[in-house]
Amino acid sequence: MKKKRVAVWGLLGIFVIIIGIACFFMVPGTTVRNSDVADKQVSKLNDSLYEYYSWRPEKFDLISSANDDEKIVILVSLKDSKYTKNSISNKIELTKINYALASLQRKNHISGRIQVVYEVDSTVIAESENLYRPVKFISPNDDTYDSL
Repeated sequence: MKKKRVAVWGLLGIFVIIIGIACFFMVPGTTVRNSDVADKQVSKLNDSLYEYYSWRPEKFDLISSANDDEKIVILVSLKDSKYTKNSISNKIELTKINYALASLQRKNHISGRIQVVYEVDSTVIAESENLYRPVKFISPNDDTYDSL
C-alpha cells in the first residue's frame, strides 16, 4: 500500500514538472524578433492603435509604436495631468489601457513582448515592460527616459 502511494505521488510530481516546463516555454514574451519582423509587426499594430485612439480622443494626445532594437515600444501620450500622481486609481486606469492594448496585440497576432511608455506633457510618468505586467510609475529623479 505504501509503495503504491509513493508511486502515485511520484508520477503526479513528474506530471506537474512536465506541465510547468511546457508552460514556461509557451509564455508570451519570450519571442526574439529580428528587425524586419519587428518592423512588419509595428506597421500592423499602428493601424489598430490609430483606430483605438480615434475612438478616445478626449483621453489621449497620441498613441504610436516603434521598433527599438528589435523590441516594440508603444508610446502613449495622455491629455489629463491627473495621471502624473502615483496613486492606486491611476495605476488601475493605466493597467486598463495596458489590457486594451494587449487585446490589440492578440487581434493582430503579434507575439512577443511589447513595452509601453506613458507620458503627460512630454514627461514620462510610467512604464510597463510588458502589456501583461503591472504599470510602474517613474520617479521624478529617474533620468532613464531623458533621451526620448
